[in-house]
Amino acid sequence: MSSERDKTIARGQQAEALMNNEALKDALDQMKAGMLEGILTTRPDDTRGRENLYLQAKLVDAFRDQLHKTIANGKYESAAVARIDKR
Repeated sequence: MSSERDKTIARGQQAEALMNNEALKDALDQMKAGMLEGILTTRPDDTRGRENLYLQAKLVDAFRDQLHKTIANGKYESAAVARIDKR
């Protein structure tokens, strides 16, 4: 098995552990909820503030998406190793 493949599998496992971490999930959920609440409570003329909060909320989503991609890549590489080992 290549060291790059090992790294990908390990990163996937680490990302999965993060996604299963209740403290992290709660923190991200609270952050996003706070940002969305902030959007709803900004002054009508505070367009810049709402846009900043919106971008921050999107970053939370992007962080989660990246973790899911890392998990998927790790599982793909792990499956590839399993197929090679079966031969």
